Amino acid sequence: MAETRSNTDNISEHPSKRNVCKDYVRVCFILFLGTVFSIAVFWMVLKQNIMSSQEAFAHEKALEILSLHHKIETMEQFWSDIQSFYKSSEQVEWDEFVTFMSPALKHREISFVGWSPILISGERRALFGLSRSEERAEVYRTYFDENASMQALMKDAYLSGSIAISGVFANVEDSDRALNNIALAIPTFQKQALGDGVLKQSGAVLIVLDLDLLFMPIFQREAGGNVFISLEDRAGKMRYPVFAYNEDTNFLSGFFDRFRKKTYFSLVHRTLNFGPQFLGVTASPSFASLRQGSDNIPWSVLLLGLVLTAFLAFWFYQQLSRHLSVQILVEEKTNALASSEKHIRAILDNMIEGIITIDRHGIILTYNPACEGIFGYLADEIIGRNVSILMPSGYRERHDTYIENYLKTGQAKIIGVGREMEGQRKDGSVFPMELSIGEIVGEHDLRFVGIVRDITERREFQRRLSDFMEQLQRSNQELDDFVYIVSHDLKEPLRGIYSYSHFLQEDYANKLDDDANSKLETMKKLAARMEALIDRLLYFSRLGRSDLAFRKTDLQKEVQDIIDVLVLPDEAGKFTVKIKGKLPTVVCDYARVGEVFHNLIINAIKYNDRVHKKVEIGCVLDHAAAPGKPVFYVSDNGIGIPDKHKELVFKMFKRLHARDAYGGGTGSGLTIVKKIIDRHHGKIWVESDGKRGSVFYFTLEA
Repeated sequence: MAETRSNTDNISEHPSKRNVCKDYVRVCFILFLGTVFSIAVFWMVLKQNIMSSQEAFAHEKALEILSLHHKIETMEQFWSDIQSFYKSSEQVEWDEFVTFMSPALKHREISFVGWSPILISGERRALFGLSRSEERAEVYRTYFDENASMQALMKDAYLSGSIAISGVFANVEDSDRALNNIALAIPTFQKQALGDGVLKQSGAVLIVLDLDLLFMPIFQREAGGNVFISLEDRAGKMRYPVFAYNEDTNFLSGFFDRFRKKTYFSLVHRTLNFGPQFLGVTASPSFASLRQGSDNIPWSVLLLGLVLTAFLAFWFYQQLSRHLSVQILVEEKTNALASSEKHIRAILDNMIEGIITIDRHGIILTYNPACEGIFGYLADEIIGRNVSILMPSGYRERHDTYIENYLKTGQAKIIGVGREMEGQRKDGSVFPMELSIGEIVGEHDLRFVGIVRDITERREFQRRLSDFMEQLQRSNQELDDFVYIVSHDLKEPLRGIYSYSHFLQEDYANKLDDDANSKLETMKKLAARMEALIDRLLYFSRLGRSDLAFRKTDLQKEVQDIIDVLVLPDEAGKFTVKIKGKLPTVVCDYARVGEVFHNLIINAIKYNDRVHKKVEIGCVLDHAAAPGKPVFYVSDNGIGIPDKHKELVFKMFKRLHARDAYGGGTGSGLTIVKKIIDRHHGKIWVESDGKRGSVFYFTLEA
């Protein structure tokens, strides 16, 4: 020890310059490595960020192009319907043309629909057609009758017998606008009046499309990006551009924007069928969308890496600087440890955790007072015995084997790592405990120290918490899935079914017979009923998640107010609703509890075939199901509920009778009632013999 002290003093008094230089080199090396590593991580995160933006952009544009594809398919179906319309008739009159073509003008991208018939001599007759106003229609008719290129377009359709597409031309009504119109000539064929069924070319339908209204609603969205659309022939050669949307025109981009776009981002290109030709759609990200899709994570990573590098270098420098001082303090600390041993022993004896030390053979050497409370053995009873006595069968054998394997191989499996296992008390009872094992290596001996905690209460708490969290998570997931399905997958199609049924009735009322109109009306009623069911589901979902407003509520007054404003249809017949005795004042959400009473009263009157319907409301304190607690009830003299259906009535959309029986309904009223009672930590049940009325009981324990 004296020699060590002498060496320490010598180092502290005469530090060599060579060691100091080596220390500074180490610090600089740490700075260099940390900087290089930070830049490398920054580059990796940046690349991943860019790749994510690329994938998001490509996905969004693919969806937009798919939307355009569906729109074009709808248009092509319309063109085919036009030809079928003419093929099915020997002569198409003007009023038939107007009736068939008018719905097409509801699509904003269709500016004009006209027809140019062919006379018997083969010459073309003057064009007539429709637009959103007669003035606009006349402008279009004049333009196409006088424009040579449009004449050539229709002639091409006549000769080829297939759809012909014009070039892009300016708006007929406003020539100052950009080239944003395109015309399609669709040849038509009709039956011959006295023919053998062979179709004869009868003319051509001319459709004018506004390209801005066709493409802008699809591609000018929040996703951003530049879009270029061209018309291509079947060989893939571009004929001419038809649409371009460029967000980069007035955007001031920086070097980093241009570098990211050039280095990592690629174009999204698709080819779509457009009549006899193709539409080539090319999309590329704009600088604005790139900047919007990026984030500050790469820069944050770089900054964090540099800060950590600086901190690590500074810390390492401090450690090196303190190294010499530490050597001087070693002896002082050694003496301090010796003097504090008694103090540490006192602390260990007063710890709430049990502490046991054993030798290499498993013999107990020390056993603090906390262990006496945990295991039931006194220190004098246990010291000198094998520690396996504190373990149940199964753990004992593994413990002895573990010590033997560790002494032979030196491989530690549980040393330094806490684990949960079972312990055995003096009375033989087994309990869960947490055991942490450490190793004490002496000059001539090896010891193990174990820290023991009784975790019986913790286990029970964890089990209850796990059950609760699992239930809560499952409930939240079900609610989220439910809201998503209702919002996106159910209500929108139903509105569409209802609207289109209504449109069919309005537009084709004179063409549909009574049976068809009746079926359309039934379709509308079914859609309305389904939407009502969905609304009840939404209300039920919100009811489970919304906060309740608890306050002292005079139920006598609340229920009387409900009875006073009760409104029922005339077919409900004669009924009497009375309150027996006085209802108490309770703490509840008065609005929700009022809804409970209202629903139960309505059901009591609704499901009642008596001439005079009677409903009684009251409260009892001596009910066997909840002795000593106020139990509310709503009774009636109605049709009753069979025993096998007493639980079923509280299920969502479960009705015991036909859909329109007893005034109809969605079958959700009692489900909502039960949900409100559950939110008040109460319970609800029904008593009935199935023939002579029902009594609904419920409790409120908010």
